[in-house]
Amino acid sequence: MHGSDGDISKCPMASMFESQPLPNGYTRPTELLTNGKTQVPTFLPKTYAVGCTDNMCHGSHMLKNDEVRGGLETEPAQVWDEAHDYIREFYHENKLSEADCVARLEVIKNDIFTKGYYEHTYDELSFGVKTCWRNARKCIMRSQWNTMTTIDARHVTSGEEMMEACFNHLKVVRNGGRIRPHVTVFPQKKPGKSGPRIWNEQLCRYAGYRMEDGTIIGDPTNLELTQRAIELGWTPKYGKWDVCPIIVCEEGGDPICRDIPADCVKEVMIEHPNYEWFKDLGLRWFDHPPVSSFALSIGGIDYTAAPFSGWFMSTEIAARDLADEYRYNALPDIARHLNLSMSNRALWKDRAVLELSVAVLHSWDKAKTTMVDQHSASDSFIAWYDKEMKTRGHCPADWVWIVPPTSSATTKVFHQEMFSYVVKPGVVELPERPWYTYWREKGITPVEKVPRWETAGAASDEDIVIAYGTETGNSLRYAEKLQKHFNARKLPVAPTLVELDDLKLEDIKTTLIIITSSYGDGEPPANAHEFAKTLGSEETKFNSRYAVFGMGSRLYGDTYQGFPRFVDSSLKKLGGRRVIGVGAADETSADPDAAFEHWMISLGVAIEVGSETDVAIEEDPQALAIAEVKQSIEQFSHFVHTGVTGGRAFFDYKVEAEQEPRAAYNVELTTTSGEPFKYEEGDHVQVLPPTKMADLEEVQSFIARWGEKIIHGVPVSRILNEFVEWTHGDHVAAKIIEEHQEISEEELEAVIFSLPYKKARTFSIASTPIVRPSTLHLAVARVDGGHTSVPMIDSLRSKNTQLISACVHKSKFRMPESSSTPIILVGTGTGVGPLRGMMHGRLTADVKGGQRGSITCVLGYRTPKETLYRDEFAEAAERGVQVHHAYSRGIEGKKEYVGDVVLRESNKIVHLLEQGANFYVCGSTPMGKSVELALAKALEKTLGLDATASKAYVGNLRKTGRMFVDTYTRTGAN
Repeated sequence: MHGSDGDISKCPMASMFESQPLPNGYTRPTELLTNGKTQVPTFLPKTYAVGCTDNMCHGSHMLKNDEVRGGLETEPAQVWDEAHDYIREFYHENKLSEADCVARLEVIKNDIFTKGYYEHTYDELSFGVKTCWRNARKCIMRSQWNTMTTIDARHVTSGEEMMEACFNHLKVVRNGGRIRPHVTVFPQKKPGKSGPRIWNEQLCRYAGYRMEDGTIIGDPTNLELTQRAIELGWTPKYGKWDVCPIIVCEEGGDPICRDIPADCVKEVMIEHPNYEWFKDLGLRWFDHPPVSSFALSIGGIDYTAAPFSGWFMSTEIAARDLADEYRYNALPDIARHLNLSMSNRALWKDRAVLELSVAVLHSWDKAKTTMVDQHSASDSFIAWYDKEMKTRGHCPADWVWIVPPTSSATTKVFHQEMFSYVVKPGVVELPERPWYTYWREKGITPVEKVPRWETAGAASDEDIVIAYGTETGNSLRYAEKLQKHFNARKLPVAPTLVELDDLKLEDIKTTLIIITSSYGDGEPPANAHEFAKTLGSEETKFNSRYAVFGMGSRLYGDTYQGFPRFVDSSLKKLGGRRVIGVGAADETSADPDAAFEHWMISLGVAIEVGSETDVAIEEDPQALAIAEVKQSIEQFSHFVHTGVTGGRAFFDYKVEAEQEPRAAYNVELTTTSGEPFKYEEGDHVQVLPPTKMADLEEVQSFIARWGEKIIHGVPVSRILNEFVEWTHGDHVAAKIIEEHQEISEEELEAVIFSLPYKKARTFSIASTPIVRPSTLHLAVARVDGGHTSVPMIDSLRSKNTQLISACVHKSKFRMPESSSTPIILVGTGTGVGPLRGMMHGRLTADVKGGQRGSITCVLGYRTPKETLYRDEFAEAAERGVQVHHAYSRGIEGKKEYVGDVVLRESNKIVHLLEQGANFYVCGSTPMGKSVELALAKALEKTLGLDATASKAYVGNLRKTGRMFVDTYTRTGAN
């Protein structure tokens, strides 16, 4: 790390030089390139390793191999050196007397060489904490360093006390939304000890779950922490926004895991000032970042647990937490709602992240919570950096971290030269994950579960091989997506993707999938030249199944898809058997990903059923889009006209801090013709969002002219009134009609096919057809901005009939054929609706002298106030139905989930299953997962099964048609 004596390393990241005189290189002023203003360093304290070498910069690495760490063993001599420098700085900065300083140093020196450590006074600790922030070279918001408040928790010794202190920290920082910088400091690390640890990177984070097929629900960055929490007994909910529990470990003790109380955590729901649909995305984040995964190193003493809270810069959430592909990857959804062309040349990511940034800032302002934008933070830092150089003589700053991830070149910090080095007091990384420290000290050898999809090794003869050819990496990205899709479908796919030049055709035994681009005028991409030669060789043999997908640009005219088509035709000539035709994505089109996803799904189905084709080319995206429109018109033509004719509220009340009321209703839909609905208990109904008359005002002349014309078997008037989505994007449909007022009859079909169409919303039917077959019931929760729930509920509130187009959709959620078979019904929220219909069906059915099977209900809600069909289930209980309620926000703070009830009532439930009962689950997807886990545990507890056997038991219930799971994941507003 050293250069020659007195020289700074050629890499400005690699500072190991001591104090005065200043080393060569560092004496050069830094410059703000926008105006030529310079800052001249005049002083440099002792610096520590930052992970670079003389001839290699590691500045872009998140963590460097030999970067200074905290929490390690330190020799007394080094502790004394650091203590001496720090105490000198403390007395100098605070203008305290030299005599007192000398006396204090004598006491500290004696303690260090007697005990190996010393203890800070509160003032020394508080100033040290502030200075740690001041020296934090990666932080852009350090200008407020002197406002930091230290909460002294050094007296805390137990894990329970640590947990309470963390909860207190979260409460104190919030300050009614005006975030106040705070650090809570737990006991220091002492010689031979590791110190207390907080296992969370931040006290408030969302859980991440890796499913068996490799997909991830929630925040991928917290997969390990979530797994540790589950191992400690935390019950996973498998939701996208589950708040992680806090895990703390006292010095030498065992970790404890606790959910964060509701009054200690605040989430901000994200909405946009101009786009109503934005809030339907369901995006959110915590109000501030309580960082907790580092150590504070102050005067030779390391504090290994010291959570710090400040405020967010908007880009941390918008450009990283929500936008990063390996985090929540929100940009594609936003781009689709904005109707952006999703080609690289359209800069759709830049436009989407800009709108997300606008939404984040707007939402924090609306929530009256402190947040800074990147431009204000940059301006503040530049002014402070200049001041530090003048008054202090130096300012450590890591350009890679300081520059915001969006708007980079438009901020001043982008143009500011900086020196990056580590000084103390400082914020330093811990040497390893806290659980590794715990395992090592306790002698625990962890058994890491490796997901099936991630298991490495050679492909078996039965595996599907995916190969790719690429210039820019897009084909590789699609290959990875296809591999995950196949894993999700349980198709046997090789664990390793193959570059085309490394592919050996003679080794392919079953199926080969090739995803490749063209280069220039139809030539192979960089990693496919040797493969192209192989295809042209007379010695090449190939007789397996295959499929090809091509990337390219129509701007290349006749050579568009040149190489993918060459690959397809060559494999066919060699004796290959084509599974489906060549798929094609035009990189200049509005949404090339959509073309690939359509081909990918078709390919998966074709492989499963074993089909093959002689058709070389798949239909282009435009043809597919027209086919989808025709399918929508065909589907919607079977919808019947219904009206909201009755219902009642389960609950409808305003919640403090929430803009919209919480409401759920029983909604009755009756056919306007009086004809009966043809359905069974457990079926679904699809509903089209009603069209507002105001949306049709501008197109009345078009309807008057063309309304009676028939397109694909349906009058144009019905298509426009019921099927078209008039509120899509920026009112695209109305603009299309306005631009085509003067069309001919021959052009009419093309215009109709170019319009955006509604998406049918699906609800589970909450009634039985035995009583009133022309009326069905729905349990409907009001969703903010909901396209169907809001109109239906508002209709009941106003007592004005709302007309709705609806169609029954058959479900596999079926009652047992025999009325004597016991049924167990488990549901939450509006998922209780279909269970209510099944219960009434069982109680009402004519058993013709036979025995009526028992009914056991396990029903979950947030609070008793939000119980659905309370009176009906109470009446059913009087008739012998077993009814259990669980409240996730409980009575007097007690939380209980339906899975907890299943486990608590395991003896009864397992006994019923052993008697042949059917088991039904209805509600959210995470709830369904948790109930399956609870059922498996109940089987283990009651029957003495191991985990493998209980899983097999549950699998057999599904296989034999005795367990039915009807779950949903809300992806937009209903």
